[in-house]
Amino acid sequence: MSVTSIRAATRKALADDKISYSEASDIVKIAKRTKGIDAAERAELAKLAKSPKLDSGAQSVFESAVIRSTPGTIAPQATRDTVRRLVESKGPDVFSGLQGLTNSELPKAVQDSLERFSGVLDMQDGTSIPT
Repeated sequence: MSVTSIRAATRKALADDKISYSEASDIVKIAKRTKGIDAAERAELAKLAKSPKLDSGAQSVFESAVIRSTPGTIAPQATRDTVRRLVESKGPDVFSGLQGLTNSELPKAVQDSLERFSGVLDMQDGTSIPT
């Protein structure tokens, strides 16, 4: 089970009494190496996220892994910001593979899908990605 491997990697990382950002990333990779992070592994990572022995950045590595592996959670703000920057720089069709087509050339179902996708990307502060 990966929990045993997580604990072994944690003991090794704590040899210097701190878990660094890179050590935290390595521990998360160990948790993911089977079929993703399961409930037991998620619980172990959540415990690690609360440890007082974390260097800067290590806590966010564990918290992010817990959030991303929890079924039914929405994308963290950092992920939404990354998608927003990508769409703002390359346009909303960057995900669709339909670059260069005008709206009149798109089937209605595709137009509707892009509209729904645009709605998903609305930011919590009330702004939305330009389309």
